[in-house]
Amino acid sequence: MKNSLVALSLLAALVCVCLLLSERQRVERLRAQARAAGQSRESLAADAARRSESPQGQLHNVRAQTAGRDAETRRLRGQLAEAQAQAKERKGPAAMFRDPEMKEALKAQAKNMAARAAQSLIDAGLARHLQLDDTASAALKQLLADRTAIVWDQVLVPMSTGELDDDGIAAASKSVKQAIDDNAAQIRALVGDAGFAAFEWYEKTQVDRDTLKRMAPQFEKEGHPLTAEQQSQLFAVMNEERAGFQFQYDFGDPLNDIERWHENLNEERVGVYFGELVQLNERIQQRAQTVLSEEQAALLKKFTNHQLQQARFTVRSTLALMGRSR
Repeated sequence: MKNSLVALSLLAALVCVCLLLSERQRVERLRAQARAAGQSRESLAADAARRSESPQGQLHNVRAQTAGRDAETRRLRGQLAEAQAQAKERKGPAAMFRDPEMKEALKAQAKNMAARAAQSLIDAGLARHLQLDDTASAALKQLLADRTAIVWDQVLVPMSTGELDDDGIAAASKSVKQAIDDNAAQIRALVGDAGFAAFEWYEKTQVDRDTLKRMAPQFEKEGHPLTAEQQSQLFAVMNEERAGFQFQYDFGDPLNDIERWHENLNEERVGVYFGELVQLNERIQQRAQTVLSEEQAALLKKFTNHQLQQARFTVRSTLALMGRSR
């Protein structure tokens, strides 16, 4: 909820998953057709064998094979014409997701991502920090999943399917903000004012927590594992530097000026953001030298630079996919 670029990265992953599902379905259909064609050929061969003892049988075999080839040619021509017509109608990648099955797959994957985001906060210790019992913890987890799903269901998924343009986003913004406010009221009622403040902190710092979670195994793999104390200190450095850094364009909250989502998330502004993100990473790397060994500091620089390049590619690819790279 607290990072539009993270949301775009997840959107890219979501699209890739659905593309993979679509490709698998296509392959399965082709395999089924191939099996059917193979069975037909076997049947034709057996029939030909039975008839090959006489000239009449041989003539029948030739005619059957010719008819089969003609039918296959007509079928292929029909598929080609259909594909050409579909290609002509397509105006962008979103066209694929207008297919009812693909739309359902997209929604299902978005629901799974919302559930995983909620589980990440629970695993980070939010429910334990709030001292919730199992029933209250389950209720909070559901509210957190619902909170993330609001933006996915009402903005990101409809944009992916081409059902929401600039005017539609502006119209949807009020209902989205109202739904978020209602969800916040429910969370506050469940955990109280102090608990809600704790939730906001966990949500805001989750991006750094996730970064450390991905980073730690890499350090261990390279033979320079981070101790628990080092991870805690590095998290504090990342959190403090991020909180004190002022970005020119605020991508911190996808609900910030949602009416001009596409206008704000363009190639130029995203480029400025990533340039400033380089500066932030350099500040983190410099401070981290006080808590890391020389080898670990080098690994941190390597990891954050690689992560930045991946994020830049993912976000720009997603913007291009959405037709918003101008």
